[in-house]
Amino acid sequence: MQKQFYQYHLIILLANNTNLIMKELFEFCIESKIANLNVLITENGNIIEMYTFLQFNEKNCKDSNPKLLNTFRNGKFLLKKTIFPPKNKNFWQCPLDVVIWINSPHMKVDFTNVTKPKLSGIEAGILKILAENMNFSFPIENEGLDKATNRQFNMDLLSDRNADFLMGGAFCGSERHKLYSLNSLFYSSLLTVVIKRSNISTYLGILLYPFDGLTWFIIVGLICLHKIAKLLVKQLKRKHFDTTFIENPHRIAWLLGILVIRSAYEGSIFKHLKEKHGKPLPVNIEEALADGYQFITYSTLQNFLSEVEDLKDHTTYLDTNRSNVIKLLIRNEQKYAMIINDNFIEFLNFVNQEDYAVFKEPIIAISNCLYLAKPSSLTAEFEKRIMKLLMHGFIEEFTKDYSLTKLFREFKVRHKMKAISMNQIQGVCRWFCILCGLSCVCLAMEMLSKKFLKMKIVMDFLYRL
Repeated sequence: MQKQFYQYHLIILLANNTNLIMKELFEFCIESKIANLNVLITENGNIIEMYTFLQFNEKNCKDSNPKLLNTFRNGKFLLKKTIFPPKNKNFWQCPLDVVIWINSPHMKVDFTNVTKPKLSGIEAGILKILAENMNFSFPIENEGLDKATNRQFNMDLLSDRNADFLMGGAFCGSERHKLYSLNSLFYSSLLTVVIKRSNISTYLGILLYPFDGLTWFIIVGLICLHKIAKLLVKQLKRKHFDTTFIENPHRIAWLLGILVIRSAYEGSIFKHLKEKHGKPLPVNIEEALADGYQFITYSTLQNFLSEVEDLKDHTTYLDTNRSNVIKLLIRNEQKYAMIINDNFIEFLNFVNQEDYAVFKEPIIAISNCLYLAKPSSLTAEFEKRIMKLLMHGFIEEFTKDYSLTKLFREFKVRHKMKAISMNQIQGVCRWFCILCGLSCVCLAMEMLSKKFLKMKIVMDFLYRL
């Protein structure tokens, strides 16, 4: 691991009232978050002593008193110590200024207990382990939490050196390297694609097939108009009007309408039965584009997706949050494919999992970073700690329950079109047979009523009902 030597400072002082000067220097370092500063005291051009400060100790979290590090006599140091001793291994439960970016599922805050909010999420668990291993605290204050979802506000706190580090699903980026120290040894957030299934899954959907709701509404409307026309003709007959010029065209139009509707319905059913159904959903970008899908996502992912050549001319970036992109996917009947973080499991709160599927493989992996103020003496120590967490599988343990791809793979109907099953067809046939049977019974009763008076009375009664 490369050491960042630009974070180490050495100042040479002449042996004259040095204690007061060193204390002022160390106080400035604490305020400016500079940890590694040593002071060499010289006398007659010879180095005699080396001092430093230990900000965090058992008794004080801002100790600026000079501590003797080594003494130089006869051309060599008397004590075998490192020139810059490690200062960030143990913080003695001193509080660090942590910027918490509320960004589900990476970082969430439960405000049930106002005096002591609770953290949860992927990076909340990692933060707690780091705090335990490095023995620091991070008290959560209510002040400023209303702005904790504002990315730029959080970044400004860090760039102004008002905080030590930031956590909460922040992506690594080349532009951000100029302003912040980015820990690249964190974890990857995968970008995957969510698409809507097309299915007919209910008896109602099967019975209404092949027409949609609007078509059936028009058909029912025409039937109602027919009934109204018949009532009008009946009323005109009672008033001894000649209704021939009305009845004949009306009957012809009605018969033609029935013919058109029946032909369309039978044709659609025939097409449905003859054509191959259960077309598999696309499982990658090429198949989705060939099938006419348009990709949508939120604008914050534009810099990362610009590297994917296949998506450049086929992706719409919406300047909005993830929830609104999901609503567009749900409400719109067009072939939209939504690009989303693989660990955004809150997606399942908006939709029915049966109606959606995800690509088997993610599009691209984006590194999630722990952001530190630049320069920061914490960078090297944090990289060591996070590397150990990775090696021992702790980070994988925290992220495994936040994978959309994993959740959909465990779902039983993964990548299966919900075509009409045999049980559903049998159910429809049963209803059809029942209705045909009732029709035959009605026909028989109608025929019997022509010969038997009592049956005619029953039929007249039924007609009135």
